[in-house]
Amino acid sequence: FRFECNLAVDKASGATVQLQFFAQNSVPTDVSFGMAHRTVSFGASGTESFLIDDEITLDLLAGDRISLLLHSFAAETRISPSSFECISAPAFFATSTIDISANCPSLTAWDILRTIAIQCNAQIITNADGTYEMIPWTDWIESGTDVIILDNIIEDSVDIQIKPFSVEGAKSIRLQYKDNSDFLSTQFKELTNDTFGTKAIANTGTEFAKNELKIELPVATIPHNKIAFTNCPIPSFTDKDGKIMLGSPTILNSSAATGGMSWTLKSLFSSASTSYNTAPFTGNWQTVEGGFNQTDSNFGQSLSYYSSINYPSLNLYERYWKKYLEETYSEQSRELQIGIDLKLNQIDGLKFNEKFYYKNTLLRAVETAGVSLTSKQPASVTFMKRFIIFNIDRAPFWPYNILNSIVQWNDSLTNADLGDGSASNQTDLLNSANAYGFFYDAVKDVATQNGQILIT
Repeated sequence: FRFECNLAVDKASGATVQLQFFAQNSVPTDVSFGMAHRTVSFGASGTESFLIDDEITLDLLAGDRISLLLHSFAAETRISPSSFECISAPAFFATSTIDISANCPSLTAWDILRTIAIQCNAQIITNADGTYEMIPWTDWIESGTDVIILDNIIEDSVDIQIKPFSVEGAKSIRLQYKDNSDFLSTQFKELTNDTFGTKAIANTGTEFAKNELKIELPVATIPHNKIAFTNCPIPSFTDKDGKIMLGSPTILNSSAATGGMSWTLKSLFSSASTSYNTAPFTGNWQTVEGGFNQTDSNFGQSLSYYSSINYPSLNLYERYWKKYLEETYSEQSRELQIGIDLKLNQIDGLKFNEKFYYKNTLLRAVETAGVSLTSKQPASVTFMKRFIIFNIDRAPFWPYNILNSIVQWNDSLTNADLGDGSASNQTDLLNSANAYGFFYDAVKDVATQNGQILIT
């Protein structure tokens, strides 16, 4: 705050005048908890005038009040033209309390928890102390250390049913954020027919499946675009007419990354100004510059409004969802229903990340049924086959980096470094580019990442 005034003081002997700023809380006792003051002492007699021009910073809470008190020990004190103004907007601190429900009335605490859980395909685990923990499925499924050999505990008189689960599963799969109504999001959807941040698997490879598996978050993400003449991408919460829009609850990422800029804000009320050289980067990439081996908080790699190169490959799908979806919905997925002889306490204690083996094939349990509490009848357990799709099963080459927008390849069979692939078999390069969602340049015999949209 800033206070400015002229004081005229009449005195018969030495005196002092003290100006005090009090920040008072709103409880009935009105106890002062913050104060700043200026004290001026005078000579023995006469009249003196002087200018007061003070600034003060106070930490306030909602409901606090500001008081300006004048303590004078002079015979007479007169205040002429004065002003009391706020010269700096309130700031947020680590201790500030944000009323989320007031700012996002359509967003609940469960929506926030569900967003995090879906982003990383989490398993919610109960700890011994009653707390809960979210673990990505990819970590959780590998953390199981118990090994159970099924060959010796399968009920002899019960048939084992094996079927491709993908037939009853999904023909296509979509992982996406909620639609947003800002200008860039709507333009992106008009251009691609997809919500920004989507991973779309158009065909799982299963001939007879018809369903679409759609997993949507309750929040939206938002494209970023550079401030003109800077290297600083920011979100723009405006519609096509430049008006502030009231869109969906929107998630912005927090990291140490910054964008470069040269920007000065000046006060309307004084000559004060503040210059900014950087601004926090809140986009979906790990850093503004990006890079093939960086992370991306979108499900799929998608168009960027501030760069046509350096798209990160480690998006949410690659890190958290790919292995689960391939084991469950791809052509190679298999479901087994087996009657097994397990004790009741063994069934009750199943964590479902145990390593089950049948005929040297690794399985994971997904469901139990027909568990008897009174007899020794075998329980029916549904398993999913676990497997790895090797690079050679996807394409002749696999990408390991991108340099100056040109894809660098390794041979899927020998793992030999092929560089940009220009000296390799071009049919294999074309097939590999198509398999991994890159553009094949038949003129230069290379694959590029410019303007990449992955729809596999």
